[in-house]
Amino acid sequence: MTVLIIDSSYLIFRSYFAYPHLNTGDTPTGAFFGFAKTTLALIKEYSPEYTVFAKDLPTPTWRHLIHKEYKAGRPEADKEMIAQIPIIHGWSQKVSKNCFAVEGFEADDIIFSTALESALDENVLKSEIINKPEISLFSENSNKADHLKLLSLSQTPPKNENQVYIFSSDKDLFQLLILPNIYFIRADNKGKFSLFGAAEFIEKYQVKTIQWLDYKALVGDGSDNLKGLNGIGPKTATKILNQIGNLYSLAKELNLETNGFDRSYYELNQSEKEKLGEFIRDVKNQKFLENFTTNYDKLKLTYNLGALQLVPKTSLILEKLNLENGNEDFVKYNFKSLLPAVKSAKIQQEKGEQEELF
Repeated sequence: MTVLIIDSSYLIFRSYFAYPHLNTGDTPTGAFFGFAKTTLALIKEYSPEYTVFAKDLPTPTWRHLIHKEYKAGRPEADKEMIAQIPIIHGWSQKVSKNCFAVEGFEADDIIFSTALESALDENVLKSEIINKPEISLFSENSNKADHLKLLSLSQTPPKNENQVYIFSSDKDLFQLLILPNIYFIRADNKGKFSLFGAAEFIEKYQVKTIQWLDYKALVGDGSDNLKGLNGIGPKTATKILNQIGNLYSLAKELNLETNGFDRSYYELNQSEKEKLGEFIRDVKNQKFLENFTTNYDKLKLTYNLGALQLVPKTSLILEKLNLENGNEDFVKYNFKSLLPAVKSAKIQQEKGEQEELF
């Protein structure tokens, strides 16, 4: 099974600036045109059996409730882009049953949930790895604490052959790269696609995929208005993590309260434990350790706000795309050039489905 997950907010923003002056009569339609054109190109390229559209809502999320300054300072979106969002979401719902927007959650949480469901072995979805079979992975009773062990999957990768492709620029989603069958799709200025998976991540960041949350906590995330530790940039964070393993283990050795700081925890082997001990004893690291201890609560806040949450009501609907259902919108907004792309994408998708059967 191949699943394509599209971050609708990202694609809307990208498309709006790609076609800023496109209008149909008095209606701005550049974002819609670019959104549909890219979606069709992605479907043609990767032949997904199912396609998911993950949407943000214009209401506060659980992160805003924890931290009022979350994403503060971002400029307001252009009114012409906002005006096209209902049109784009309407088209998405016509072509796919898998259009998700959940009150209190962000699109990246939805992507996290649907990607895990699509990528993991069925036994994991039954919560066997969590040892709490009474709690479904996507039930109303689900919460983050029940699923911490999911991140040990980097050591027990899924046995199925499902492939999950994600079109998004949100780096929080790199938490999913603990699974070898999840890939991010990158698009250059010419619209050419390439894949970014675990191997590319390790080569670029020089840390393990399971260390991503620790990395983000140390360096912060300016786009979300989340602070890291003062004086800690990417290179320093990489160097530190390669010595300590993870922030949870460091906090535990320093006798700090580790609750809420164990999302990316993994058991250190003997060699890693020795490196952690050497790091703590090294006089050169005392300034960092003091910084770490003094700003521990702030560090945990950044860590937990960056941690993606499982979302209820987002279970994958096993119903395939019907791209032709959206053709009426293309005619309405004079996007007749996209009609051949619908046929081409449909043919390629059907070809991909037949190949999966064999």
